[in-house]
Amino acid sequence: MKFLVTGTSGFIGTSYCDRFSNRHDHDIAGIDRLNPHERFGRVTYFSVDLRHSKAVSSLVKELEPEVIIHFAAQARVDPSLSSSVETYRDNVEGTINLIAAAEALGNRLDRFVYASSETVYGSSASYPTKEGAHLNPESPYAASKAASEFLVTRAFRERALVLLPFELKALSLLPPH
Repeated sequence: MKFLVTGTSGFIGTSYCDRFSNRHDHDIAGIDRLNPHERFGRVTYFSVDLRHSKAVSSLVKELEPEVIIHFAAQARVDPSLSSSVETYRDNVEGTINLIAAAEALGNRLDRFVYASSETVYGSSASYPTKEGAHLNPESPYAASKAASEFLVTRAFRERALVLLPFELKALSLLPPH
């Protein structure tokens, strides 16, 4: 199978590429706008900013991944408080561009995996938050993750899988076959 992993310079993207590339015999393409600090021999890396729709579309069309795993995001609440527009550009616009490119693949795309955040639920009386809880984002970061989660699940329905940080054990469930 062919996998496209976004956010390969981040903690989760790097960890996923490390673990997955060593355990499975699949083609893995990693994309990020930054240079990854760690690279793994079985991953082919591309420098692409998800905010640039033509570059994203071109790369996805060229690679024709069967699974897209979307970890890329501006990943902190604090910066979003002072720069909500940049947070939305990174997280929502980047996700929209990736969705558009993935939709062009049609049925060749088996699964679109999106890494969300427990912050989409806001302050919770219990931890971990139960699945199906109402979304209550309390920061621009959380709102951007909630918006992206909504867009992914609507675009790909049964082919969408949303991961939350307290559900990282779900990474072992991939691929969907």
